[in-house]
Amino acid sequence: MASQGIRGPPYKFLYRNTKEILKMRSTSMHTPMELSSHDTFPRIFPHVPEWTKIYGENFLYWYGALPQLLVAEPGLIKDIFSRREKPKSDGFVKKLIGDGLIKANGEEWTTCLQWGSFEGYDRRMIVSVNPTLDRWKKQE
Repeated sequence: MASQGIRGPPYKFLYRNTKEILKMRSTSMHTPMELSSHDTFPRIFPHVPEWTKIYGENFLYWYGALPQLLVAEPGLIKDIFSRREKPKSDGFVKKLIGDGLIKANGEEWTTCLQWGSFEGYDRRMIVSVNPTLDRWKKQE
């Protein structure tokens, strides 16, 4: 990976980068969060923004025995998700994006895009967004 310009935190024998990640997460979880903030990603995954600053938008780290390649460069993300066959993902990525349209392949992808599956979304989206819009209007 280094020969392709992919860097990351140093590999540590036995624990790899897991101890460092858990330490960062413990620190972030014990730091009070502003009530108005909904930005929970850096709180749950504090290593991602921290290492992005150091190693760039794409970097490699080890969580336990599994290497994790983090890709945050928009052009590469577009390329990955526009391929006909999507890369396999597990762990927190699967929890984050699920098994929906972004991860669908072949017949699954076609099924996801059938218009009948979108029926009723407009009404549900309006109902769920309106309280937030009303709250924002009051704050102006």
